[in-house]
Amino acid sequence: MQNRLIVKSLHDFALKEYKEKRPTEILGYRVKLSVLLQRGFGPSIILRGIGGQAVPYLILANYGSQYRLYYFLENGRLLNAINIEKQEFELEEAKFQKATAKLFQIPKPSVPENKLEKLKKQLNDKFQQFLTQIEKQTSCKIKTTPIITVYQSPLETKLIIKREQNFIKMPLEIITHKLIDGFLLREAYSLIFPSFIKKTKHADLLRLVGAYYLLPKSLHTDWIQYWEPREPLKIKLSQLNEPSLNSYLRFLCYFGKYESTPFLDPQLEKYSSIFFNLLGKTESISEIAAQCYLQLANHQGFFIIKAALFFILANRLKEAKKVLKELSQFAQLKEIHDLRIQCEFLASFQISKIYSSKFLLESVSRDLQKLYSETFDYIKTQLFEVKRIHKLEYFSSEAIRVKLKIKNLSDIPFQNIKLTDELPKKSQIEKFSSNTFYFAQIRPSEETSCEYEFSCETPQKLPFKNGTLTFEDTYGNHYVQLIPITLLNVQK
Repeated sequence: MQNRLIVKSLHDFALKEYKEKRPTEILGYRVKLSVLLQRGFGPSIILRGIGGQAVPYLILANYGSQYRLYYFLENGRLLNAINIEKQEFELEEAKFQKATAKLFQIPKPSVPENKLEKLKKQLNDKFQQFLTQIEKQTSCKIKTTPIITVYQSPLETKLIIKREQNFIKMPLEIITHKLIDGFLLREAYSLIFPSFIKKTKHADLLRLVGAYYLLPKSLHTDWIQYWEPREPLKIKLSQLNEPSLNSYLRFLCYFGKYESTPFLDPQLEKYSSIFFNLLGKTESISEIAAQCYLQLANHQGFFIIKAALFFILANRLKEAKKVLKELSQFAQLKEIHDLRIQCEFLASFQISKIYSSKFLLESVSRDLQKLYSETFDYIKTQLFEVKRIHKLEYFSSEAIRVKLKIKNLSDIPFQNIKLTDELPKKSQIEKFSSNTFYFAQIRPSEETSCEYEFSCETPQKLPFKNGTLTFEDTYGNHYVQLIPITLLNVQK
């Protein structure tokens, strides 16, 4: 039996005695055998109970005028108990205290209020530091920071952290635990999880893994031993290094903006598998979200809708249209039928049909409302195809000509169009003509172009930043679209 298990069994025995017999207090001790056996030292009350032999553990119950002393063997088994008069105990108390080390006390001694306040401040300051560190590493924003408080329970035997609304209540004993930083980190990681994953074993393991990587290396083994075998922490650590964990948490936060329905652990295992299979194959977090919904759909119409919307956000319009074809089996469901039509409009830039439709966005869930609205906002920034073409990529005294080809991809005309290209901010550049252009109107599918010239004095790489395109439609809506970044390498 390990020492901590023996101490626990002694504590359980003492707690039972306290509840049943109600002594003033009851204390557990480990006997310092090396001190006890010094020549001429050993207090008789320790040696008396078992015929002059020493035992490793004692429990002392205080009944006021009398004490009761329990003797325990190394395996935690009770061997004997004797009653001692108060006056007799007081004669040997100094030697008794020197020959023992206190393991516990029931009820626990109270801590002064001013010390408690100081401890709470220290905990909250450290907790805030951990939250800032986690936010920085994962890019996840924590909406509300709970307050750490400390509670004292005279009879509490377990280190139980209590969560109540905007408070995290920590037992006083946990503050001196060598893994206190790990417990705080675990609570901090809990705050970044979106609602769809929070109450799962999957999230519990991620909290432990996150805390492990932010703890000092000297505590890694202790952290694993504290949780094993209750949690398969070693296995998860072998699967998930720190950069992968942070990428995964970043994705969970993104995904959670559009999903509030709780997932089950089997779903989350498949979900994480999809994520890690795609990690490194694509830089688009929206495309990964689309694949997660698609592979988890299992003939769920709303999952397929969400997959299509995420494909549109990833600018994978062909995939979105392909996915939407799978929804034909849900034609009898009005909500899915209406959403499918709206998604097809989005994927085809049919803006006039969206504006003229009688689709009520409020008729669908809030998750879908948000995802659809953000997808529509994204499409509004993609209504023109704009290509920047550089002519003369070799250094000479001639001007460098930039041509911008513009095509209206939508089904409505746009008017009052202003295009301003963003020139590289280099001191050697001399502009020969204006890089701002105006168009009265560009009709659906119409293509047009414009050009401007500049020169640079030395060969160099010229990064063209995002230019801007502003315009409005016949419905009175105003739009802003960015022109993609390109790089011009002017050589000798």
